[in-house]
Amino acid sequence: MTVAASQPDLSDARTELHRRLESSGLGDAARTKTVTALMRSWFTPDPRLQPLVAWAAQQGRDLADSRPLHIGVLLATQPFFADQIAIVGRILAVQDDVETPTVRSRMKAVWGPRKAVDNAVQRTIKTMRSLGMLEGHPSESVSQRAAPIGVEPKVAGWLAACLLRARGADAISSTELAAAPELCYLEMPTLAAGSNPWLIRHSEGAGRTVLTLAQ
Repeated sequence: MTVAASQPDLSDARTELHRRLESSGLGDAARTKTVTALMRSWFTPDPRLQPLVAWAAQQGRDLADSRPLHIGVLLATQPFFADQIAIVGRILAVQDDVETPTVRSRMKAVWGPRKAVDNAVQRTIKTMRSLGMLEGHPSESVSQRAAPIGVEPKVAGWLAACLLRARGADAISSTELAAAPELCYLEMPTLAAGSNPWLIRHSEGAGRTVLTLAQ
């Protein structure tokens, strides 16, 4: 995030990311894959997502906990990540832990029965643990629900916009947003009317509130 905020040349950014990951313990192949994912998320996202990513890069330096920004960017820019955190979120809605083989099976139903899916599911579980979305021992395939990550009010609307982009939707009801499995790892504050530039609030009958993308 700090590298993205400085807006360096793409080649320089890739070099800097490799340098920062040298002490991560990742092998050369794993480090290269990590850098590629970071570049796609933070530096070369779909142009429609660029405003969301650019805002996150600039906000990171002002937040006590920048993890919600990382989660939001991955949610918006990485479809595999979005699908997996939704699947895990649905499982955690009815129980306190989740087994990686179960996640793998459900992801294969969406992405196809390929070996690459097995590896990607494992990497995404590791990412979720490193971000504090899940807890679990590195040698075990069971992950537990972690304490919800607090979200500052100004980030909440941005996260909702990330969710809509991930789903390819233009609108969501406030009730559906509160129950979104992709966001169950976060402690989302109530979205106040007019409190963010990302969403437009519409009040409908029977007290129903709908949020639509502003851009």
